[in-house]
Amino acid sequence: MRMSHVEFIDHSISSLRHLMLANWEDSRDVRAYPPSLPPYSLYDISSLYEHLDHAVQQYFKLNTTTFGLWMYGVNQKGDEPNIKFCIRELAAVELNTSSDTYRLNTAVKSNCRNIPWDGSTKADNFSMNDFLSSQHLHINHTRFIDASLSFGLKCIHVRYNQATNYLPDCFFMQVEILFDNSKHSGKVLIDLKNALQYSTCSGDVLYAGDIISEF
Repeated sequence: MRMSHVEFIDHSISSLRHLMLANWEDSRDVRAYPPSLPPYSLYDISSLYEHLDHAVQQYFKLNTTTFGLWMYGVNQKGDEPNIKFCIRELAAVELNTSSDTYRLNTAVKSNCRNIPWDGSTKADNFSMNDFLSSQHLHINHTRFIDASLSFGLKCIHVRYNQATNYLPDCFFMQVEILFDNSKHSGKVLIDLKNALQYSTCSGDVLYAGDIISEF
């Protein structure tokens, strides 16, 4: 893969983290060993809901806020695709502090829901707590293993300074935001992963030459 593509992918991941992850800092974009900052994490149920709300709200606003040439995929009806929420939990957790006993059912229960948005509701009003209640679901902090938000975006890589090839490349980005509590330590690790693959597209480059300055 050409270096410009590697840089494009790296910048796309960084942009998505700044947009989708609440309170993401520039210093976290710097790769260092050992890391200069602790893992990006949250520690209580209210923070989990805040991060989920932020990510979903940002997704629904991407087509009006981002500088990237990103597009929602559309289905045959012309609707924008849903963002998918999945949660995994232990089947049962019982802790008895008075007798210092516990009872665990380590079977894993999984639930996934598509979060629809038709544009009629303001994105900033979205509440994950309200949405889960409407689906007869809730997040149990003692049984919680992990949760994820996943969605796809189409993107175009435009190159202005290539001497021989001005045609853009098109990609499909499969994005997943993971909230990982699998260690049950009280620290929920947050990560955003972005898998890109080439996508077929067509179009016209109306001008491929020197930059035009207009005054």
